[in-house]
Amino acid sequence: MLTPKSLRRILQISGGITANIFHAITSLAADSIESGIEHITDEAVESWCPPVSAETAYA
Repeated sequence: MLTPKSLRRILQISGGITANIFHAITSLAADSIESGIEHITDEAVESWCPPVSAETAYA
């Protein structure tokens, strides 16, 4: 279960863009499964950084 703190951070990171929100949650979920934690933590959300896309770099 995502806390309000995590949800606010995801919204901040994503800029409110739906595709970016889905990307963040999908990436966080995959990382949590690979680490064996099996759920997204506040700490994981705080430390997650979106990859820089070429589109962003040249905008």
